[in-house]
Amino acid sequence: TVCQAHRPDFSQQPPSAGRKFSTKPGPQKQQQSRQNNSSNDDGKQRLTKVLAASGVASRRACEELLEKGVVKVNGQLVTSQVFVDPAKDRVEVDGKKVDISKAGQKLYYFAVNKPKGYICSNTEGQGREGKRAVDLLQPWIDQWTQDNKGTKGALPPRFFTVGRLDVATTGLLLMTNDGAWANTVIHPSSGLTKEYLVLVDKAPTKQQMTQMMRGIQIDGVTVAPEEVGTLEESVRLRVVVAEGKKHEVRLLVSSVGLEV
Repeated sequence: TVCQAHRPDFSQQPPSAGRKFSTKPGPQKQQQSRQNNSSNDDGKQRLTKVLAASGVASRRACEELLEKGVVKVNGQLVTSQVFVDPAKDRVEVDGKKVDISKAGQKLYYFAVNKPKGYICSNTEGQGREGKRAVDLLQPWIDQWTQDNKGTKGALPPRFFTVGRLDVATTGLLLMTNDGAWANTVIHPSSGLTKEYLVLVDKAPTKQQMTQMMRGIQIDGVTVAPEEVGTLEESVRLRVVVAEGKKHEVRLLVSSVGLEV
């Protein structure tokens, strides 16, 4: 199942809503004002907007990069806001070229129900352990290509997953071509949690549940879930995590002698 949606805004949360999110777009006037201030009549855009849209960092963080003196435009050091042309100008951050060619394109957001057997990687070629999750959007891309046939220079959006689910895991997966938004969503400072329903081989004991809440070591760092509980079926666990490190839930469950 694939659903296209407005840009989800995770920053505006009512105090009583906990860590839920809203899919309502921001006020139209605010959005209009932001668009007017970030571009000019020549089709150029503010450098920080272009960097953020290219997935470098948030706009605020990009402003800090300018202040640090690590950004160059066409070989020239830039320490304050300037306008750039994504189609013509060359931008470097810390000596590395940033691909800004698609920074001016329309942004899209999808909620996808990922089936088992799909991986969250855009890498193509042999040796992969499953099909690419982004290829679930291929019917939409085919329609986009048909609708834009004959438009000079029109290239379909390049989508990527926001965070990851391993190849054997199914469930909600966000996909977009908005790098800045994706970075905001996956950063721990967003306060967003991830909820997993895990089917295990036997009902866990109270001791095992307590042990899971204490957390485990992954790559030398202690990670602990926000919540662990059982559903009506005692062999089905509900695990809520904050950061969602690679295989965190599977490792957490197996650490107490349970099998997923």
